[in-house]
Amino acid sequence: MIYQTIKQLLIWERVKTFKKRRSKNMNSKIKKALCVAVAGASLVGALSGCSNSKEVSNVVTYWAGIPMGDGSSDAESIPFVQYLHEATGIDVDFTIASSDGGQRTEQFNILIASNEYPDIMESNWAGFKGGAQGAIDQKVIVPLNQYMDEGKLPNFVKYLEEHPEIDKLLKTDSGEYYTIPFIREDDKSRMFNGPILRKDWLDELGLEVPETIDEWENVLAQFKEKKGATAPLTILSNFWDVGAFMGAYGVKNGFILDDSGKVVYGPMQDGYKEFLIKMNDWYKKGLLDNGFAQIDGNMLNSQMTSGKSGAAVFSAGGGMGKWLGAMSDDPTYDLVGAKFPVLNKGDRPRFGTKASAFDGSGASITTSCPEERIDSALKLLDYAYSDEGRNLFNFGKEGVDYTMVDGKPTYTDYVTNNPDGKTMSEMLALETRATGGPFAQSVRYTEQFLGLPQQSAAVDNWRDTDDEKYSLPAVMALTQEESDEYTRIMTNANTLKGEKFVKYIQGTESIDTWDSYIDELKNMGIERAIEIEQAAYERFLSR
Repeated sequence: MIYQTIKQLLIWERVKTFKKRRSKNMNSKIKKALCVAVAGASLVGALSGCSNSKEVSNVVTYWAGIPMGDGSSDAESIPFVQYLHEATGIDVDFTIASSDGGQRTEQFNILIASNEYPDIMESNWAGFKGGAQGAIDQKVIVPLNQYMDEGKLPNFVKYLEEHPEIDKLLKTDSGEYYTIPFIREDDKSRMFNGPILRKDWLDELGLEVPETIDEWENVLAQFKEKKGATAPLTILSNFWDVGAFMGAYGVKNGFILDDSGKVVYGPMQDGYKEFLIKMNDWYKKGLLDNGFAQIDGNMLNSQMTSGKSGAAVFSAGGGMGKWLGAMSDDPTYDLVGAKFPVLNKGDRPRFGTKASAFDGSGASITTSCPEERIDSALKLLDYAYSDEGRNLFNFGKEGVDYTMVDGKPTYTDYVTNNPDGKTMSEMLALETRATGGPFAQSVRYTEQFLGLPQQSAAVDNWRDTDDEKYSLPAVMALTQEESDEYTRIMTNANTLKGEKFVKYIQGTESIDTWDSYIDELKNMGIERAIEIEQAAYERFLSR
C-alpha cells in the first residue's frame, strides 16, 4: 500500500492514520506529493494509485503535532477524536505526530520540505525559521485576520476581546494572527518545575525549608553528614537551564532583561561567575552530585527514592508525584517544594520556571487547505474556544469523564481511578487534550492533576517570582535574516558556554580564565546576538 510504503520511507514509526478513509482523505495535491516520494525511492509501480481527480473530499486533514493519544493507537481508537466528531459533525482525518521529540521534528521537517500540507497543522511556530511570519512568508500557513473579520472565528475573537493581555502575544510583528493557540491562562498552570526536598529529613533534623543560598548549603551539608546522602543535591543535566540556583545571582542561562529593561546575556554577567564559584565550592564539598553533567531521569528517580539524594530540581507531576507514589509504602517519606533560592532573607526570587501564557504553539490553517474545506476547518478550530468545546478539550465527555460538582468540572473515577488500571495521565491523553492542543487550558485541570497537597503547595511556592519582569517573551520573533546570523553565532556560543560550565564547576579549569571566556564570546559575535534580541524585543513591545 502506498501510504504504508511512505510511512516506512519517512521513518514515521508512530504516525497513525484513519486507514479505512485514507484514499478519500487525501486531496489530489497530497496524493501527488506521495507519488513523488515513492518515485524517489524507485517505487514507480505504486504510482498507479495517484490520479489527478478534480473531486475534493469534505474530510479535513489534520496533523496533530502536539502529541495526543497513548502513542500506540490510531486516531479512530482515541475517544477524544470520536467525541470531537460527535460535537462538531466534521469529518477529520488525524495524523498523530510521534511522542518522541526528535522523531516529531523530523516528521515536521519532512512535511515542510514537501510543500504539500494537511489542511491544519499543529506546531510551535515561534520555533520556525523567521517565526510565524516566516511560516506565512514561505506560504506554509495563512493569516487568520480576514476570517476573524468575516465572523468565521466568533468564539476565538470573543476570547481575545475578554483577554487583551493575551491578544498581543498571538500576533506577528506586522499584526497578523496565525494560529488558534494553546493558552495556559492561570499562573498555576504555568509552573512545572522547582526545588524539591525531603521534608521528612528536614523535620527529623529540625530544619526549616531553606530560602537563601546559605540556608541551602547548611541543609545539604546536614543531609550529607547526618542522613548519609552521597549526592545531597541532584539536578538533571539538562535542567541547569531552569536556573533554580543561578537565579539567586540575578541571572539565567540565556538572554534576559536587566533592571533597566535592556537585553543582556546571562552567562557573561558577574552574577553568573559568582554562581559558578558557589557551585564549584558545593562540588568540592560533596554537596552536589559529582555526575551533575550526565544525570538523566532514571538516575534522578533512583537518587530521590533511595536516600542518596535529599534535594532536586524537577516537576510537581513527574517528579514529586512520581516519587511520593513510588514510596507510598514508606509512611515517613515526604517531600516539600521550596521557593526559588535568594541570596538575602526576604528577597523575592527574580527568576523561576513560569512559562508564558502562550509559547507559539497552536493549530494553523495551511496554504494547502482548499477553499471547499476552509469553513469546516475554521469551525473545527473555533469550537475549542466555545464553552462546550473548552470543557471537551479540558475534561472530556460530560457524564463519562467528568461531572459538574458545585458548579466545577470534576473528573470521574473513570479518569482518576480507571478500572482497567490506566493512570490519570494515560486517561487524559485518550479522553481529552488537557495537556496540550489548540484551546485554553483550565486551571481546574491543573488543580485536579496535581491533586496531592504537597504538589499544590509546591506550585504555590514556585510561582512567587519576578520571572515575567526579567524574562524575554517566548513569542518574540527574529526575521529570517536575523535568524541565520543569530544561529551561526549562538551555535558556537552555546557550545563554549556548555564546556566552560562543566569545567568551572568541576574545577578542571580555573575561574581565573573568566575574562578570556568573555573575550571568546565577544569574538564569536555575542554582542551582535544581543543586538538582534534587543531589536526583536522592541518590535514585540510595539505590537
